[in-house]
Amino acid sequence: EPPETTVSFTGPIFTDSQGILFIASKTAISLEGIDAIVEDALTSEVAFTGFLVDQTVQNVNQLNAFISTFTLSAGNHTIVFASSDNANNAEAVRSLSLFIDAQAPSITPQSLRADGSLEVSPWKNTRNFIVTFVSSDNASGVTGAFAKLGSPPIAPLDGDFFPSTSSVVFSSTGITQGGNPLYVWLIDNVGNVDHNNFGVVQLRYDAEVPVSTASVTPSTFSMGSIPVAFTSLDNNGITGSGQIEKTLLWVSSDSKDNGFFGDWYPAQTHVSQTTGVFLLNTQGFEGNYRFYAQTFDTAGNFEAPPVSTSVPKAFAFFDASFPVISNTKTPLIASNFVQVTWNTDDNTTAAVEYSTDSAFSPNATHIKTVSVSTRSHSAVLDCSVLSPARIFFRIKAKNKSGL
Repeated sequence: EPPETTVSFTGPIFTDSQGILFIASKTAISLEGIDAIVEDALTSEVAFTGFLVDQTVQNVNQLNAFISTFTLSAGNHTIVFASSDNANNAEAVRSLSLFIDAQAPSITPQSLRADGSLEVSPWKNTRNFIVTFVSSDNASGVTGAFAKLGSPPIAPLDGDFFPSTSSVVFSSTGITQGGNPLYVWLIDNVGNVDHNNFGVVQLRYDAEVPVSTASVTPSTFSMGSIPVAFTSLDNNGITGSGQIEKTLLWVSSDSKDNGFFGDWYPAQTHVSQTTGVFLLNTQGFEGNYRFYAQTFDTAGNFEAPPVSTSVPKAFAFFDASFPVISNTKTPLIASNFVQVTWNTDDNTTAAVEYSTDSAFSPNATHIKTVSVSTRSHSAVLDCSVLSPARIFFRIKAKNKSGL
C-alpha cells in the first residue's frame, strides 16, 4: 500500500462555517508521509514526500521535495502533495485549498457608535456604554475587540479584550465627568491585530444634579396670570452636560392667606430651555402661592421634587377683588379719643380718615394709618384737637394686591 501524507500547521488556523480553512501568514505548514505497512527499511517506509503550490500535476514524480516547513503569501492558495515509499508504492496526488489571511481587521468608517450615537455618546449618568462597530474584514472574520480608555494604544494587546463580532458593553470606574475617549480596535480569527487601526468614540458621563432658580417680580397680582421666571443650569460647569431636558414648575397654595399651604402639585413643564417664564393661570383662586422649579438634564440627573419641608424658590400673592369692610364699631368714645374697630374679608392694611367735615376737605381731615395686615382691625383716633365736636370717619382698606 502507498503511504499517506498529512498536512499540519504551527500557528493560528480557523475553519469557518462554510468549511473554508484560514491560516495566518506566519503559520508554518508541514508535510509528513506515513507508511502504514513497514516490512523492512529497504523495501518499505516513506522514500519521498513532495508538494507544489497553485499548480496541477498527475503523479508524485512531478512534485518538489518537501524539505522543511514553509509559509505562504496572502490570498487563496492550493497545495498539491503526495508521498511514495521504497517499494515504489505512490500515493495519488491530493490537494488542500486554504486562505492566507495577512490583513488585520479595521473598523468601517462611520460605524463606531456609543449607545447608538456616532462618534459621541449621549450624556449618561451611569458608566456603562454599549459600543457597536462594523468590521471591514472580509477574510477569516473578527473574533473580538480591544478597548482602551483615555489614550491611544501603544501595542496590539494594550487594552481590554471583548470576545464579540459587533458590540461590547464597556464599563469602567475610570470614566470621569465629561468626555472620555475610548479607542477600539479589532482582532480576527487567525490573530491578526493592528492597534493603529483604532477607531475612537467619546463616552460622555455626567453624574451631577442640575440646579434651577425661580422668581416672581412683582410678587402681588390682581389680574391675569402669575409669571414665574426660571433659570436652569447644569451644576457641572465646563465638564457637565450643559443640556437641560426640561424644567417642571411645582405649585402650592394658601387660599385663606393664613400661612397654611396645601400639597405641592406639578403645574407646567418647559422642555429644552435653560431660561423661560411659566404663566400660572390661577383660574381666579385667590391667596398666597409658592413655587418650586425642578430641572432635569439629558443625562438622567434631576433635582429632587419638593416635599412639605422644601424651601420654596419663589412666592406670589393673587387677589382680584376689592376688600369688603364689615362690622364697623366704635366700642370706646372718650373726651379726647375714639376707638374704631372693623373687619375685612382679606388681610389688609388701612387708613382711617376722620374730620369734623363730612365732606372730608383736605385741610380739615386727619389720618390714622393701620400698617398691620390682618382681617380684624382696631384704631384709636386722637380727637383732642377736635373735641368737643361731631366727628365723621371713613375707612380705606388695601389688600396685598393693592386693591
